[in-house]
Amino acid sequence: MFPPVVRLGPLHVAWSSISLVVGLAAGVAWLCWRAKTPERRWRDTLRLVIDTYGPVGLVAVVVGRLVYVLVQGSYFIEHPAEALVVWQGGISAQGAVLGLLLGLSWRFRTWPTWLRAADALTAPVVLVLLAGWLSCGLAGCAYGPLVDVGRQPWLAAFDWPDLYGVVAPRVPVQLVGVVVSLVCLLWCLWLARRYSAPGILFSSALLALSLADLGLQALRADEMLRVAGLRLGAWGDVGLAVVAVVLGVAARRNGQGIQG
Repeated sequence: MFPPVVRLGPLHVAWSSISLVVGLAAGVAWLCWRAKTPERRWRDTLRLVIDTYGPVGLVAVVVGRLVYVLVQGSYFIEHPAEALVVWQGGISAQGAVLGLLLGLSWRFRTWPTWLRAADALTAPVVLVLLAGWLSCGLAGCAYGPLVDVGRQPWLAAFDWPDLYGVVAPRVPVQLVGVVVSLVCLLWCLWLARRYSAPGILFSSALLALSLADLGLQALRADEMLRVAGLRLGAWGDVGLAVVAVVLGVAARRNGQGIQG
């Protein structure tokens, strides 16, 4: 099992941060591939992608980190300086999606442009989420509950650590998250070919991912603040699912208006 952090001299970099960088790189490569034209060089394409979507990604990372710090407030009150140590890991997925929505609203002012940009970012977002689940499996975060191998012997193959380094048979929540993200990515590729109305791809993927993560929240055993019996992350998923439904309805109306 990999250690939670990688030591690069005096710098300790968490696997979650490394995986996030790889996921972001894959997302940027995806956007470059989609934006590449025979007349445009790859360097110019990369510059165009960064100029267009870079501010949105930056807002998503900042808000995701801010939400994580707020949720883990009891720890960061005692260690305030670590709130800025992003490379050691700790970004809220729901907060990052909220930041993505805010960044899109800041960067793209017209509704049709907002929808098209959201669609363009759908696959990269899923790639980052997939990388995030993979990093959780390597670092031991978002772990599942212990299982009784006597009753469920097939789960004995999943010896997963928790944040405290205790390795034991657990429900493989992180692995399920990776598989769900991969399925959602393939589904998005199919959906993009089937529907051309702007916003349908993004809203559908956001709804699917929110509902899937809501189910995974019920399986997780790591500590998190609960409100009315539900994990705070689950409430975030409910909120994003509502936003996805509203966006889907608005996108359909916008598509009908364009056709009319």
